[in-house]
Amino acid sequence: MADQVPDSCPRVRYRISAEDRLIEVNDGWSTFARANGGSLLRTTVIGRPIWQFISDPTTVYLYQSMVHRVRQTGTPTRFCFRCDGPARRRLLSMQISHTAAGAVEFAVDPVREDGRPALLLLDAASPRGDRMLTMCGWCARARISDARWVELDVAVRDLGLFREPPLPRLSHGICSSCAEQVIAGLGGNSTATTPVTLGAF
Repeated sequence: MADQVPDSCPRVRYRISAEDRLIEVNDGWSTFARANGGSLLRTTVIGRPIWQFISDPTTVYLYQSMVHRVRQTGTPTRFCFRCDGPARRRLLSMQISHTAAGAVEFAVDPVREDGRPALLLLDAASPRGDRMLTMCGWCARARISDARWVELDVAVRDLGLFREPPLPRLSHGICSSCAEQVIAGLGGNSTATTPVTLGAF
């Protein structure tokens, strides 16, 4: 049974201009960043291109495609995705909507949150080495081989991450399964009333 969604999972809203620069973020943005060890607070992000905050080229392309589709059609795009914390599994929904003069709003809301034993791999304060581990930014699974993406606790076990400290740094990408679902949604199946769900638990 899902836990009640706590204050650490606020509703986050942000808007980008027609030039894709952040022009507005709500208090939920900073609250969520602080609760998850992030440093991208509201005062440091306004005026910057939204794409600066996404490191994976495929993910940038997919988000840009969704934003383009929303601007062209005026139809919102909605999907659910995982965004886990050290001791929480979280399923969030995002809706991308056209507002005015080419501006686009992103609305992120909690859907479900479950507790789990703390996973130091997701603790931003844990010491990191030079190794890199790629997580899917949509389903929160980790890539342990070219074709295998698994839940983080399985990755920790199978890769023996705590036998050879320090922990790896985390990067984000997208697994083939999530990429296929997002691309299918861009074909017309992802609307405000029929969200694509990625990484359900």
